[in-house]
Amino acid sequence: MSKQNFAPFAVRFIGFSPAQADIIEDNFRRRNGTGKLRYERLPPDNLHDPDLFLVNALNTGTPAALACLGASPARPALLLGPAQAEVALPCFAGRLDAAALLHELDKLIWQRAEVLSQLPASDVVIVPERRRPGRHAVRAIDAKALQQLRRTPMHGGVLVVDHDPAFGNQIAARLGRRNVVVERAHDEKTACTLCAHHKIAVVIINTDTPRLDPYRLCALIKAQPGVLAAVIFLVGETFIYDQEQARRAGCDGFLNTPLTPVHVTSLLKRFIPHQRTG
Repeated sequence: MSKQNFAPFAVRFIGFSPAQADIIEDNFRRRNGTGKLRYERLPPDNLHDPDLFLVNALNTGTPAALACLGASPARPALLLGPAQAEVALPCFAGRLDAAALLHELDKLIWQRAEVLSQLPASDVVIVPERRRPGRHAVRAIDAKALQQLRRTPMHGGVLVVDHDPAFGNQIAARLGRRNVVVERAHDEKTACTLCAHHKIAVVIINTDTPRLDPYRLCALIKAQPGVLAAVIFLVGETFIYDQEQARRAGCDGFLNTPLTPVHVTSLLKRFIPHQRTG
């Protein structure tokens, strides 16, 4: 694995206050331009799979709660704080702004690379991520709370709201042979009608769709009686995702575009895991 050939590794922060997260992100930024492995915080509502977890050991409760993360050698986790003998995860007890913290992350990334190199090539998600507890960062998170935050798999179809049929066709190609219906819409009225009359598990809204307010559409879908669909935004470079507005509308998160086949497979397996998506 060549350091120069890799984009920053995505890190999911768990259990940190905003001030603590800022210190760690400043530490990450000091690596820029050094030629060493780089890291960036994955935004709380971003549904892309992280490369690793960074966990506040003082704010995550019991070992059972940590087990809910689904951390593995292929997606490792580092605990920040006092070592916990009952938790089989590496710990770092130094300062959040210490260069030694980055060295510990480097070790995990190189170990992860070794594990991944021994796996057969596949676009199957090997380490499905649990729902992140980001919005509960400043209070202790116990096992029960983390269990409640896990995404509940839905049975139903997929609705793609997009002015361009290409992405909907890509989803349909993956799910068409698996008896998962893929509906398409390019406007608010059609999308709401389809949600009202069909069993939809996931609504994917391209925020670049002309004459469409994704926050308004999300709120309308979530307000429909009996509709339990997850709503995901596809966010391009020109769209600024407003976390508070999205959460008021009931949005379940976003993905940056363009998407790779791996991203698509991960998204589908996360929300419709009982269906084969390969």
